[in-house]
Amino acid sequence: MKSSRIVKLASVPVALALVMAACGSDEDASSTSDATESTEAADGGGEATAEGALAGVCPDPMVIQTDWFPEAEHGALYEMVGEDYVVDIEKKTVTGPLVAGGVDTGIAIEVRTGGPAIGFSPVHSQMYADESIVMGYTSLDGSATFFEDQPTISVIAPLEKNPQIVMWDPETYPDVETIGDLSTEG
Repeated sequence: MKSSRIVKLASVPVALALVMAACGSDEDASSTSDATESTEAADGGGEATAEGALAGVCPDPMVIQTDWFPEAEHGALYEMVGEDYVVDIEKKTVTGPLVAGGVDTGIAIEVRTGGPAIGFSPVHSQMYADESIVMGYTSLDGSATFFEDQPTISVIAPLEKNPQIVMWDPETYPDVETIGDLSTEG
């Protein structure tokens, strides 16, 4: 239980470090330095992200398309939205300052609701239709399905296990009546 919490909490600074690395160009040494500092901070061995470190380096706002309504599985993403955020009910977005460890990075983050909010359109399609979307929540099977026409690159898996479904064959496991019965421990 404790290790899954650590993985979830560690995913926020790691995701931010990956975003920072993706925002810079090969020609801009300062963005590489900023990304390195954030990565070191995520590992616990460096300075915290410098205030305003992403300004002028990354898209502003940093737009991330989710695959469903806001939910617990998106918690790490919403942890990056700072105070003074705005919820736009019409557009189904949340926009606010992008923060890392409580430090304002100098750009905004916009989180877009998926699923029914986008007519159940696959996130891949949204990303290819709207170039302002920098990252999107996709599944491994979706990425494989759309790879030929809409390839994506996996950056991070924010959860250790996918919480969408628990399924078992009752004929193979006749004694299973609850999720706890499926445990392999003890």
